[in-house]
Amino acid sequence: MLAATSALAGFAGFGMRADAATRLVAADFAARACVTVLVILASAHDAIVWGVPGLEPGRYRRWWPAIAWMTWLVLIAAPLFGPDAVGRLFAARSHAHCAWQMALVSVLPAIVLFRRLRASAPYFPGWASAQAGLASAGVGALTVQVVCGIDGPAHYVAWHAAPWLVLTVALAAAGRLLLRQH
Repeated sequence: MLAATSALAGFAGFGMRADAATRLVAADFAARACVTVLVILASAHDAIVWGVPGLEPGRYRRWWPAIAWMTWLVLIAAPLFGPDAVGRLFAARSHAHCAWQMALVSVLPAIVLFRRLRASAPYFPGWASAQAGLASAGVGALTVQVVCGIDGPAHYVAWHAAPWLVLTVALAAAGRLLLRQH
């Protein structure tokens, strides 16, 4: 519910892309959105489960959100594979406000998830923080996918995937410090 509220606030504040009505039903767009939602749900679930001592996910289960994120990355980067992949990646037009919009939308879900984790005092604050960071940044990534009008794979890798990864690491580090002080 909070993720939807945060995303809707982002849609209202940043404005929807001009072709949103047609792109939302396109197969490639819908596939990316579905995998993004899967990443958000899996990582938010795991963050909450990591916060309950004794219910931590097993050795293999803890990697599912990361595998879902990598699936999303393959979906967006697959068209880049080829002899000039690096050149096309660096030729992507600068669009830094995608990263800032993603960060702004991620703040509210991060605050709520980390407050929940702090109240539960998880045994493994690093894992719990990483999952909460991935989920929170994922809400921002989903919002930016609907707001941003550029669908090129190089743009997605440079200005959607990279900021999602950076936000996840930053939120995980901040969360770990927050949980350690408890």
